[in-house]
Amino acid sequence: MNNISLVQDINEVEIILDQFFRQGTHTNNYILAREYENVINERLLYKFISQDNAFLLLNKGNCYRVYYFINDTACYEIPVTDKVMVLEILYRGKSGFPDEMVKFWVNNNFKEHLLRDCYFLKPDQIIKEKTIMDPQVKIKLADTVEESEFAQHLINKYLDQYTGDPLSLEKLEEYRNSGYLFCAYFGDKMSGILQGEFKNNVWWLGHLVVDENFRGYKIGNVLTEAYIQKGLEMSCNLLQLWVIHNNEPAVNLYKKFGFSYFNRSTISLIQKT
Repeated sequence: MNNISLVQDINEVEIILDQFFRQGTHTNNYILAREYENVINERLLYKFISQDNAFLLLNKGNCYRVYYFINDTACYEIPVTDKVMVLEILYRGKSGFPDEMVKFWVNNNFKEHLLRDCYFLKPDQIIKEKTIMDPQVKIKLADTVEESEFAQHLINKYLDQYTGDPLSLEKLEEYRNSGYLFCAYFGDKMSGILQGEFKNNVWWLGHLVVDENFRGYKIGNVLTEAYIQKGLEMSCNLLQLWVIHNNEPAVNLYKKFGFSYFNRSTISLIQKT
């Protein structure tokens, strides 16, 4: 049974921010004002208020993404929904691990889900090492809807369904039209994708996925090389990405090109119905 209510207008959010977001408040809220307005207009944002704590929930289709404003950690009244709830907490380095908040959510029947680390690379620190690849492997900028559909298929199939940042076909088409979507072929078969995003002169690696039938051919290496080369062509200030903490093959791949830990991490927690 749900105890959440639909947010009708931006004033409701502003009241929550004014009343519950104070100095010392525990929060994972990072939604921008214009994003609030978009999700309110789409009727996707919900709220729950409990004594001195407040919660905003974004309906992602298969789950609710939870954003919290907690002032009383002894109050364990939280949202109740008919969907999976997931939240993510940003912290700085091992010493900044959010023990108190993790304990709060674990005591509310959430479970620790995934740790992710942020890595960065300055253009002048790139380690250039040309991958010796199978001659059947080809990398190109995606230029068809079919390639965007293939990218969506790989993201949905292989990445975490709650925190893997699934993308709509419309969004992937935006990336394709911007020249930010790469597609790998093995012979005439689509075999992998890499999606980037250029924001504030930072060239982000958003998604890198290789079909399991084509792993072992260093397709991930070659896609990463194409991503780095694109960043140089755009004269970016920084290349940046998030990677699952214990995904050693991926971490080692990025380190090979010179990426290093940015002293930022996230932990996600999940409550399934």
